[in-house]
Amino acid sequence: LLLEREGKKLLLMHGDACGVKSGLGMLEKRARVAGVDAVLFGHTHRATVTTLSGILAVNPGTLMRTAQQKSFAILEITPAGISAQLFEIG
Repeated sequence: LLLEREGKKLLLMHGDACGVKSGLGMLEKRARVAGVDAVLFGHTHRATVTTLSGILAVNPGTLMRTAQQKSFAILEITPAGISAQLFEIG
């Protein structure tokens, strides 16, 4: 899913189609080809905020009851840029 907010382009995807459990290389390539400012993904259930070739990459983690570490992310999107913050709960 491609979205645009505050002039910033976002790619939202589950992550399995890019094999994120084996690395973020395919995800990075897909984000570059799409010309996005940030990619939001999941599948690994591991919270991550990183930069891939200048593209913000965020995995919020998981809120599953059975998970040992539960987390979520909050994005701030402004015309000046995108930032992400991770929060752990319980």
